[in-house]
Amino acid sequence: MPNTRVRWEKGAKLFYEAPHRNRIVDAFGVNVTKDIPNWVYNGQITSGADSMVTHGWTVTDTDAGAGDLLITPQSDGTTLVTTAANAYDGVSMQRIIGNFKLLANSPLYCGCRVKLSNATASTFLFGLCSVSDATLTAADTAHATGVAYGCYFSKLAAVTAGYFNTEENTTETNVAAWTASTSWTWLEFFAEDATTVKAYVNGVYVGQSTTNLPTSALGLSFSYRAGASGAVTCYIDRMYAVQLCPKA
Repeated sequence: MPNTRVRWEKGAKLFYEAPHRNRIVDAFGVNVTKDIPNWVYNGQITSGADSMVTHGWTVTDTDAGAGDLLITPQSDGTTLVTTAANAYDGVSMQRIIGNFKLLANSPLYCGCRVKLSNATASTFLFGLCSVSDATLTAADTAHATGVAYGCYFSKLAAVTAGYFNTEENTTETNVAAWTASTSWTWLEFFAEDATTVKAYVNGVYVGQSTTNLPTSALGLSFSYRAGASGAVTCYIDRMYAVQLCPKA
């Protein structure tokens, strides 16, 4: 059962989900930068249309199969993403503005809770990436990531092996971090500074990266695609980032 508690850090009031002190669910203070999306969009997104720009997202949509991408808020507060029916059908979604950056003395938290309908025949990416990475995962030819700068979790089609990635100017460090499943899964990372980023899966530390850490501004990013013929779905429960930044 969720257990929200409060602590103070660097002059900011942090709300976290105990016993996970780094799972920051909200924060308040003059030094707080946060992005906690409210999923207000409901309906179809047609191929090539940035239908969610007014909601703060740039959307790159692929709909070769029957139907259109569907983003549907649920009555329990989750959001359901449903792809069209061909391999590579799906979506890349990014915040329009990059509000986060790995910096000294600026703790950064990013996390999401998701549930995939197909752990093998799907491609998935979540994290903080440069906002110029319009196509986070490949839309044709071969299932692959397409990020230039970022800290993110990824999983490609045909396998359940998942990674935590840090990337600087298209050069990656990959940490074997998780195994995709059809159960609810927490994917989170935390950085105290600009030198080390630690990854957690379901609240358990799974590894860290100290190389190829991105130096550019980053924004919340999400991609999900069908890995073979047949639509796939992904439930999103929560997705957010919070950072404490010193002020000049």
